Formats: sequence, C-alpha cells, structure tokens
Amino acid sequence: MIRIDISDAIQSLDRLRQVMQRPQPFLQIIANKMQRRARISFEKEQSPEGKAWKPLSPRYAAWKTKHMSGRGILRKSGQLVKTIFTGTTARSAYISTANLPHAARHQYGFNGTETVRAHIRVAHKRRSINVRAHSVSAFSRHVSIPARPYLGFPPQDQREAAEEIAIEAEKIFEGKK
Repeated sequence: MIRIDISDAIQSLDRLRQVMQRPQPFLQIIANKMQRRARISFEKEQSPEGKAWKPLSPRYAAWKTKHMSGRGILRKSGQLVKTIFTGTTARSAYISTANLPHAARHQYGFNGTETVRAHIRVAHKRRSINVRAHSVSAFSRHVSIPARPYLGFPPQDQREAAEEIAIEAEKIFEGKK
C-alpha cells in the first residue's frame, strides 16, 4: 500500500481560500499602482500608456505663460491632481477624482457648446489698489478640449502588479505572512 500525506497541500488550499475571501491587500497593490501612474501622467504630461498629451493651443499657452508661468498642462490650480484618490471594494480596486466638473473633459476630451452662467467678474489691477468688478451675462461658447488621459492601468502596470501580488501570495503560502 502506498500512502501519500497531503496535509501540506490541504493547509495551502486553506490559506488560499482565506486569501480569496479577503483580497483587499492584493487589491490595494493595484490601487497604489494606479495612483502612482496618475502622478507620473501629470509629471510627464502623458497618458498612463506613455502617449504625450496634446500641447496647449498657442493662444492659451501664451496666456498661461504670462499669467501662470511654470505650471504645466492640466495644472491651473492644482486641484485636479490633488483630488485623485483610490480605493478598494470587496472585489475591485478603483481610481477616480473628486466630483470636479472639468475632470471628465480632460480625461476624455470635449468638443461642443458650453453655457457659462451669469456671474460677477473681478479684475485686480496690479501695482495699485483699484479693484474693478462688473457683471457678465450668461452666454454660450464652443469649446474644443483634446483628451489628455491621466487615469488608467496600462498593461505594464498590470504585469508589475501581478508580480507583486504573486510575491505576496507566495509569502502567505510559505506561512511568512
């Protein structure tokens, strides 16, 4: 008679079952990788896949150089990059931005008409105390914003995350974690 002891295999399968019931540590690896990729997209002004963003229009580039020198593409107030966040659910990892009206326009692009509601425009005059304010009536205008994707999970990051997850899983199976 031949006897085979499979108690080690049973323990490994039990650990696997436990891991699969609580995958958040693995999902957090994916979320962290997506967060890093979004930051790199802003630093390098490129999509998560490495494609350079379209340059600013010459008119807007000239205005931005004059009024906001040194700020890159999609960096007018810095609010967009600051509001990127990640998270996990029971079975998924995600990346998003706070509910900013312009976030989707920059991620996917926009070509159409937008309506600007009535507002008060305040003009601060430099080197003097004069502050002028005037009413601006509501108006519509055509807007064409090219897509400049900053959120994503490219294949390279997916492979790296899979490798990191495999290392963590191996630690669990070896009982080191």
